[in-house]
Amino acid sequence: MSLTLKDNFNTVFDSQRIFRIILDSMARPGKINCLPQIHFLDGEYNFPFLIARTLLDSEVGFACLDKEETLGQRIRDATGARLVDVSSAEFVFCDGRKRQEDLYRTNPGTLLFPDKGATVVMTVGRLGLQRLEEDGEELKEVELEGPGICGKTWVCISGMHEYNLGWLLLQNKEYPKGVDAILLDLDGRILCLPRSIKITRRV
Repeated sequence: MSLTLKDNFNTVFDSQRIFRIILDSMARPGKINCLPQIHFLDGEYNFPFLIARTLLDSEVGFACLDKEETLGQRIRDATGARLVDVSSAEFVFCDGRKRQEDLYRTNPGTLLFPDKGATVVMTVGRLGLQRLEEDGEELKEVELEGPGICGKTWVCISGMHEYNLGWLLLQNKEYPKGVDAILLDLDGRILCLPRSIKITRRV
């Protein structure tokens, strides 16, 4: 897969725009926003790379779970962030369409320091607020409840591996320990699931 770097990212303007989108998504779990169509890298790594350019700097440690090492190198070169083991990474990037066993090694923080928990940036096939059309990928429907949500809401996730969904459902059982998740689909839609949210599978 090509990961051609295109230098069309405005460090100030674009970072602020994407950061506001992330903040809005974190404050309103279940709301699906769209990232700007800034094509920095060719292929499916473009939107995770935009998140990295916005949130990471030289003081941050991150990990990439996929065997493809080029994304990690691009993130490191562009942000100065350090590639570290997943157990100590503040940000973890992965392809959620593939089984990712190392997700269970992500840092959930502690009861005294829950803010030390990692943020997982995961690529999926598609995100939607209503049942998605059949696209050849298994559909997951999850129900969300907690701060920022009026009552309950639910979202549809296409293309997330069953193993990874199982991990996500278990992560925040010991709140305030847990991880924050940023889900990105291939068209640039973004859904944030902070650790304060209760996530259950909808039957």
